Amino acid sequence: MHIIIAGPPAAGKGTQCSNIVKRYGVVHISTGDVLREAAKAGTELGLKAKEFMDNGKLVPDDLIIGVVKEKLSSPDVSSKGWLLDGFPRTPGQAQAMVSAGVTADKFVLLKVPDEELVDRVCGRLVDPDTNEIYHKKTKPPPDDIKHRLVQRADDTEEKVKVRLGEYHKNISDILPFFKSIVHEVDGSRKPADVEGDVYTYLDAPVEHKQEAQKAEPAKHDGHKHEEPKHEEPKHEEHKHEEHKHEEHKHEEPKHEEHKHEEPKHEEPKHEEPKHEEHKHEEPKHEEHKHE
Repeated sequence: MHIIIAGPPAAGKGTQCSNIVKRYGVVHISTGDVLREAAKAGTELGLKAKEFMDNGKLVPDDLIIGVVKEKLSSPDVSSKGWLLDGFPRTPGQAQAMVSAGVTADKFVLLKVPDEELVDRVCGRLVDPDTNEIYHKKTKPPPDDIKHRLVQRADDTEEKVKVRLGEYHKNISDILPFFKSIVHEVDGSRKPADVEGDVYTYLDAPVEHKQEAQKAEPAKHDGHKHEEPKHEEPKHEEHKHEEHKHEEHKHEEPKHEEHKHEEPKHEEPKHEEPKHEEHKHEEPKHEEHKHE
């Protein structure tokens, strides 16, 4: 299985990585560890990366992906599968990863509100002897080791807010490369609840997720499916026009209303009796004859 896990500082990636490695037997790979390992082994890419690290410079993305790809192709990783912890960290690394043909089956994204992350970071304590991480509120250390615990130099509110700003900007540009396989997990809950959610997602069939990740080449098929959509509205529009013709048919009764006006023309005919009144004047002439 090929897994990527990402999340902001203090989101609980370390705890979940440990759980995933135990349950699935994959090889845990973090960028820093891989670069240091390659440099120590004296590989060509490792020595190039060492030059940048020794001079306090950022290792170029193409060099990082080269070292990571070299690690992923090792027999141990090839047979067991891998878990990339916090990689890719930038959109440049994501693009380089895709260009190199390195693909994942699952992408776990831990989500925790910034306010809670600041509280987690500022209360974090580290045991330099065991590298065990404790917290002043949520995971108090035993009394007998309190004297040797230290707080990391960058575990301050000011610095963690800067790191969170950088994380949010980068993750928003990284996710589009893996949007078909990303699974968000609420990391603000208890570790056991987060663990259960992660297991449920990772236990789902990998084959289905691999097909989902191949969504980019399938974009052309998506355009084909749009053709029927254009046709359907057209048919509907014609149908609506047909109803419009029927509406014109309903206007015919209006012509019948004009027919009812014809009786109005007959009214002037009733004036004929007025002519008969003139005829009654004739008897008046007969009266003069009797005189």
